[in-house]
Amino acid sequence: MQNDQVASAIKTTVLGALDISFSILCLCLHGKEFAFDNFALQFGNFDLFSSTIDLLLLTLFRLALISLGCGILLLKTDPLKTLQSLSHLSFSVAILICAYSPTKLLLLAEKKDYLFVGDWLFLAENFFFAIFAHRLWISFVKIAKSKVEAQTSEQSDSDDEAYEEHAEDKNVPQQQTFEVIMRLLQYCKREWFWHLSGFTWLFIYSVTRIFVPYYTGQVIASVVNAGSDPAKAHQALFDSGKLMIIISIVSAAAGGFRGGSFEYCYSRIQRAIRHDLFTALVNQDVAFFDIHKTGEITSRLTADTQTMSDTVALNVNVFLRNIVQMGGSMLFMLTLCWRLSLVPFIVVPIILVASKIFGVYYDFLAEKTQEAVAHSNDVAEEVLSTMRTVRSFACEEIEGDRFFDKLSYTLQITKKKAFAYVGYLWVSELFQTVINVTVLWYGGHLVLAGKLNKDLLVSFLLYQMQLADNIRQLGEVWTGLMQSVGAARKVCEYIDRKPDLDTSGNYIPEKVSGKIEFRNVSFSYPTRPQNKILKNLSFTVEPGEVVALVGPSGSGKSSCISLLEHFYEPDTGEVLIDGVSIEEYEHHFIHNTVTIF
Repeated sequence: MQNDQVASAIKTTVLGALDISFSILCLCLHGKEFAFDNFALQFGNFDLFSSTIDLLLLTLFRLALISLGCGILLLKTDPLKTLQSLSHLSFSVAILICAYSPTKLLLLAEKKDYLFVGDWLFLAENFFFAIFAHRLWISFVKIAKSKVEAQTSEQSDSDDEAYEEHAEDKNVPQQQTFEVIMRLLQYCKREWFWHLSGFTWLFIYSVTRIFVPYYTGQVIASVVNAGSDPAKAHQALFDSGKLMIIISIVSAAAGGFRGGSFEYCYSRIQRAIRHDLFTALVNQDVAFFDIHKTGEITSRLTADTQTMSDTVALNVNVFLRNIVQMGGSMLFMLTLCWRLSLVPFIVVPIILVASKIFGVYYDFLAEKTQEAVAHSNDVAEEVLSTMRTVRSFACEEIEGDRFFDKLSYTLQITKKKAFAYVGYLWVSELFQTVINVTVLWYGGHLVLAGKLNKDLLVSFLLYQMQLADNIRQLGEVWTGLMQSVGAARKVCEYIDRKPDLDTSGNYIPEKVSGKIEFRNVSFSYPTRPQNKILKNLSFTVEPGEVVALVGPSGSGKSSCISLLEHFYEPDTGEVLIDGVSIEEYEHHFIHNTVTIF
């Protein structure tokens, strides 16, 4: 652990030194040739449209940020919480710095037709070193997490108290958002054939849709310019309309096949998730079912798996479609006007920051929602399965109120989700409007300056509208994905959980005499580890002998049978059949041999 911290300090120093050195080199290259005077002159004659000294300030800010992270890691006893909370700041700073590179490029290109070599290098350095700095911050978080896990492991060896509160987390490490997303994608990978089919039709659909704004712009341009040459305008209008009809037919056919492929694919994924979860549940030890109530488990098996499969099915489809369309739109926009095409790269990162902040909060609320739904289902299952008892005590209204309280708690969480979503939509819609207005204003400026053909401006605006719609849908994908992560985290934890009970025995005797021996057995249930049910119990039952276990409620009669069935393992001592510990017997053999009437 100490070596990791030293390595982090070295990485911080090296990255900072490289960042500063490269920045100074780029400033010296801000001219026709390398000279230190180029570096000095920018301090005295700063101009936002010609100087790059502002990029040096971003370099110093990056250096201060990674130095802060390294200091927290080295100096704080428990740095994990602080580093995790500030990691969102690190991500936001990295994204905003990356967005400043195209902004600076447009500013520099406004007054001159070419840029110096140092300017291009500085813009690239500003972009990539921002990413490197954030990656370094992520490594700080991983080292701090490893430190906490090591401390927790040491404490768990000497502290077994409060088992019931933490039993469900004992064998299940908390999975991070990225890990859960990768787990969901692994299920998608299983059905690669149907995904390949869906992706193929999706690619055809998206590519055809890319051409629609261009030919729409051509149609509008033909109508606007009809006065100069009506015959030529009519021919252009006819050609563009014919191509749009062909594109629409191909797009509709590909869209249908795409939807059918993905629908069947994700039905198979839902089956796989539910099968894996059910298989993991039936292989858990009995103590697991003592801790987790049936209603909660059923909710995970039904509602949570349904949420996982539905959101994955929708969001992967929408994500890939919009990514292909965004890529095609940006390519067309670059060919039409590279200056205008940089505008979205300036504003979109700001939307990404808002999505990141909202996604973290929404992930937290989504997980709380699924837990609240599971608890309400648990109350419903408990009441309905014991309806005779509820009716005999006339508790119908009391149980109805208890169930309503659970539903009200779920509604409170959903209300927080709704307010958060409203705020996210406000920010998203605001910046999308900013993109459209900026493109319209800057495009008009370029047309008036003679740097853009006015006919192409219409097509560019249509591409920008399509791009804005793609960005909006990608934001909704992120929201849906966070909802899926909230449901999937607990499902994945159940699937990955390793039972405490060891059933790996392989002893299968040819004959069983039936001698049963309890040798100094002490036992307590996992839900009540401090309450010893059996204390140093020893007795022997010979083959053919009939023995009655007699005692008051809670004295351990059923516990002896549970131990004999190998539902639990004793805290101390052994349970033997024919002189062999019951743990050594093969799982199926012992349960076929021991019969309960």
